Amino acid sequence: MKNVCLICMMAVSLTISNVFVANSQDTSTEPIVTEECIFKISESQQLLKNKQFAEAFRTWSAVYEACPNANKTLYLTGAKIIDALYRATSDEEEKRSLAELAIEIQDKRIEYFGNDPKHPTAYILGEKGLAYLDFWGSEKIEEAHACLQQSVQQRGDRSKIIVLVKLVETSYEMYKMNPGLYETEFLADYHLARKYLETIATDPSNKKAESAKEQKQYVDEIFENSGIPSKQ
Repeated sequence: MKNVCLICMMAVSLTISNVFVANSQDTSTEPIVTEECIFKISESQQLLKNKQFAEAFRTWSAVYEACPNANKTLYLTGAKIIDALYRATSDEEEKRSLAELAIEIQDKRIEYFGNDPKHPTAYILGEKGLAYLDFWGSEKIEEAHACLQQSVQQRGDRSKIIVLVKLVETSYEMYKMNPGLYETEFLADYHLARKYLETIATDPSNKKAESAKEQKQYVDEIFENSGIPSKQ
């Protein structure tokens, strides 16, 4: 019963959210950010910290429905709550609803905060690609790959290391499924990601240089295991 209630609550959340998405196309009808929404974001964060996941979700949903343009913290907190609920349940219907919501909030974040100077659309696409892998796995690997690829192409050496690595991993998995179709793309993704990992690894001022060096070796191993001649 508890799972069913949560799924129903999420369904209502999605329905109301769609209304706001439609309205937001006209800036004159953009949702108004209230003090209550800002307060509830903080409240949901505290509930999450206390591992009160269901309560955190209810509080967070209220903001997501009423003030989807409140601030980007809404989406960072939402992603953590959704992940916690997903890991805590064994109900397949609930898992699927949460997986759908995990992708939806990335699209909504792009809609409202895609122009954020620090984390623009290209960055969020990387997060969306990771969400596809976390919640859908191989079922939607092509969607994940498309997001990761677009993110890396636009972000370059500013990409998160995990996004660079996952681009190569997903591209390799697609190549193994259909070598004839994906060999060229896998090679392009590998060389692109490797180049940016090397840039990060050789920058002494970058705190992630050592990690990038290790991951560059890892993607090189993926390429070596592919059996594709190095001359290509």
